[in-house]
Amino acid sequence: MAPPPPAAPAATTPTTSATATRFFGSQIGGQFAVNYGYTDMPWKLMAYDVFYFFKFFWAIPYILWPLTPADSDELSELSPTWANLWCIAVHVVLCVVQLAGIVALPLLVLLPVWTAAVLVACFLLLNKALCLLLNGSGVEYHSEAKYAPALPEHAHEQWIFINGVAAGSHWMQSNLNRLAVTFKRPILGVHNKT
Repeated sequence: MAPPPPAAPAATTPTTSATATRFFGSQIGGQFAVNYGYTDMPWKLMAYDVFYFFKFFWAIPYILWPLTPADSDELSELSPTWANLWCIAVHVVLCVVQLAGIVALPLLVLLPVWTAAVLVACFLLLNKALCLLLNGSGVEYHSEAKYAPALPEHAHEQWIFINGVAAGSHWMQSNLNRLAVTFKRPILGVHNKT
């Protein structure tokens, strides 16, 4: 005897209330939206990153040469200020040192263990020193009051910006000030140094 066919779903009436809430997923977009989750398998995320790096390789020059590089004046990371040039210089040195460390890593098997350990320790110390130059010692930053003063009507709000990228303390402060200008609220920033 065959099982009975599944019952038809009950008809539902659509909500026509003006107060109806419509929920969207975290990644709304058309056919050009990237639709992979950040919690996926690490090798899969890396494969997507490599794929999209080469897909959008043509746009890399526009990172350093945008159409309007300093619309935000001193708050722009590419504005030609001494502090921004210092950050870029430290980033360049850090990139060269880290790339050299990665390239030299396989060659360490040719050296005695104690020599390889000393070289790795020296590399880590140099890397840490460069990161300290860039990031400073602070972990918590506040936007400057001249960009968005604390107002009594916003006393119940706390706007927090968590920076997970090692951008440096100067750029962190610029980002906070830019967010304060945008949202007209004081912003607290937390710099993740790990």
